[in-house]
Amino acid sequence: MNTWFRKVGMGALALTLAGVLGGCNNGSDGGGLTRAFFGINGTGSCTAVVVDINLEEAGAVIARDEMGDVQCELNADLDDDECNFPEPVELLNGDLRFTISGCTIPAVHNLFSCLFEAVDLSELQDTASAQCTCTSQNCDGAPPVCISYDPDPTSCEICDNDIDDDGNGDIDCEDENCENSPACGATTSTTTTTNTTSTTNTTNTTSTTNTTSTTNTTMPPCDDEYRIVFKTDSTATYGALQWDTEPPSMGSGSFVGSGVNVDCSSLVESADFAVFNYCNTAGCDTEGNPPFVKFGDLRSGLIDLPPGFNGPTDLAECRFLACGGFVPKASDFAITVTDAADPDGQVLPLPAITMSITPINVVTTTTTSTTMGEVTTTTTEAGPTTTTVPGGPKNYSVLYKLETSSAALVGALQWKTDYSSATGGFQGSAGAVACTSPISGLFAPNDVDATKMLTLGVISFTGYSAPTNLATCIFNGDTSDPPVTGDFPFVIEDQTDVDGAPITATISVTVTEIP
Repeated sequence: MNTWFRKVGMGALALTLAGVLGGCNNGSDGGGLTRAFFGINGTGSCTAVVVDINLEEAGAVIARDEMGDVQCELNADLDDDECNFPEPVELLNGDLRFTISGCTIPAVHNLFSCLFEAVDLSELQDTASAQCTCTSQNCDGAPPVCISYDPDPTSCEICDNDIDDDGNGDIDCEDENCENSPACGATTSTTTTTNTTSTTNTTNTTSTTNTTSTTNTTMPPCDDEYRIVFKTDSTATYGALQWDTEPPSMGSGSFVGSGVNVDCSSLVESADFAVFNYCNTAGCDTEGNPPFVKFGDLRSGLIDLPPGFNGPTDLAECRFLACGGFVPKASDFAITVTDAADPDGQVLPLPAITMSITPINVVTTTTTSTTMGEVTTTTTEAGPTTTTVPGGPKNYSVLYKLETSSAALVGALQWKTDYSSATGGFQGSAGAVACTSPISGLFAPNDVDATKMLTLGVISFTGYSAPTNLATCIFNGDTSDPPVTGDFPFVIEDQTDVDGAPITATISVTVTEIP
């Protein structure tokens, strides 16, 4: 269990700001280096993109200069647009995090390049992930990453040539980098030609009419949203639980999100770790430590250090989108419990885990027809449990700003926000929460969904002065109860100048609706 939790990135919860630069390896001598380009193949533009790669897992050695900084540079187009590209944050387990913000980033674009002393691109590709702060409704929040010797982000896989271009075993539309390609879209066109010949005897005239019609077949919309709650009726005391959920066929619907960024959260308040991994992208079923997550399945895991948690209890909740009017039932999902242990790590009998499904925002369609002066109204609902919820989902920008400081130059700030009174939650979770900082230096975000606690830290070795923007985060709220400034109370936990001496600072928070 612990191995799997580390694999899906929960090491970010233990991120420590101090000593992040320790142990730098200066191996850059300017010769024999390999340049790799990093790009995304998404849908919809972004205001910020965060790219994570795991050098240790990929066996890669990135080149560093005499100061110990990695040798990476922003794409020229993005540089011309004055995008922010601070030094990457080094996380646990060999992770590097690159953040690009402060500009508009196209859906398909080269982001940056880095020099490597040693690198296997296919291995590095398997560890890379991206998070996009979207500006449109249909934007891909977790776009595929292409790592290539070619700056063209579509070079990883040509999606319509029947060739495995990047040698990863996936051809064309099976490749993750083709998931948003027009060549692999869900819309198809069918053209039908009908020849009609008619003969009129009185005039001995024969005429031929060619009729061509085009029919567009589109996948049904997936806009009916449901809340799924997992529960166990067992009376045992647990320190760890892990289970896999197989949803209905992909055409019927899917969980919201992808990979470890699936929209799920723990309902066990005391849980120390909660991880959810939705395998719905190409190649995800070959990642991680055995047993692998089956393609299409959602893996859920909870760890609660002593004294643990007692059943029966609600375990977790997830959002599910149904397609084409499909009404999901609990019997449509197959749940397999794979691990259970008490707080001391002793194996327990596998309990039964059940689920309940509640509609959140299910579309109701009303059709009015008129026949011979008589008006008939027919209402079609998505099921007997259909409800209408006022308002609807909406994204909001939460801006933290340094207003005043007792020092001319601030070196480090760290603060915690308790957003439990706000309706909704921040986009992303743990270290992949959708937060960016314009400060040049180190930025460490961490969002614990279970306790609704967001921790942000900004370190700069050259310093920054007040007033200045510190960080911006994307909050997924609802127009029926929009978030306000008072929903985000925070406490400053650390505040020092560039020399590490204590200072006094004030921070403000502003909430703005994203159009």
